[in-house]
Amino acid sequence: MGRGNGGIIGPTNDPKFCGPAAFTYTSPGTFVAAPATSAVNALVVGGGGGGAEGGAGAGGYLAVPSSPVTGGNSYPLTVGAGAAGADGTPDGLGSDGASSVFNSNTATGGGGGASYWVGPSAQKAGRPGASGGGGSTAGVPNNPGGAGGSATPQGNAGSVGWSNRSGGAGGGKGGAASVPCNGQGALGGVGTSWPGDCVTYAGGGRGGGPAGSLPACCRPPGGGGGHGDLDCGVDGLGGGGASNDGTGGDGVVKIIDPNGNFVFSGIVTLEDQFGYKKAGIWS
Repeated sequence: MGRGNGGIIGPTNDPKFCGPAAFTYTSPGTFVAAPATSAVNALVVGGGGGGAEGGAGAGGYLAVPSSPVTGGNSYPLTVGAGAAGADGTPDGLGSDGASSVFNSNTATGGGGGASYWVGPSAQKAGRPGASGGGGSTAGVPNNPGGAGGSATPQGNAGSVGWSNRSGGAGGGKGGAASVPCNGQGALGGVGTSWPGDCVTYAGGGRGGGPAGSLPACCRPPGGGGGHGDLDCGVDGLGGGGASNDGTGGDGVVKIIDPNGNFVFSGIVTLEDQFGYKKAGIWS
């Protein structure tokens, strides 16, 4: 047999590609494309907004079915953090979530909710965002409160607050927030799933109400609960927070590389070894 492997006697073998590989990033990182890959399927979800009396909007949901890449190249990415609730801000508004970015694809953060009890204005509108935050209440019977925040194509609008401390809710990717009624805070807009993935992302935070939270079965997936230890959005899902101390959920970046899974069937040349090590594939 010839010496075709950098001095090692034996047959030359290339890696055998076995199909797609999935990568999930819940914090900033770097994706390395497989050598034969020219495009990947990606999901980019921004951080959820911070809650208040109005629930917060969900982080942006951006599905990219074919994002061009160059095989072997590295691609830094950012995962947006969820935002603080109104208790941590001077103006009584929940903060906006941070954006997530992969390969020039940006999912914007969700808008913060508004609060009646904190800040200079009794009636406040929810913050705009990928999905908008919910408005605060009027504090006057049978009167509308602050408007819901506006949204982008990556989500939906928040809803108006109402009387009797019934806060508006944050929008979600799957739908706009409901309207509050009968002393209950509005329900956040529902989230949505990524094809082939059973998880629900980007749900809006529920609005506050004097009677507390609805049962767990009625809360929007991925969003804040509106009561107790379920006020916060879920990290990795980009849900909006609910209540003044309800933080938004951190976002996520998911990537499917169509050639990411492969095995070596025999001896590999030193040149190929160097290329795979450089690309972060050989461990």
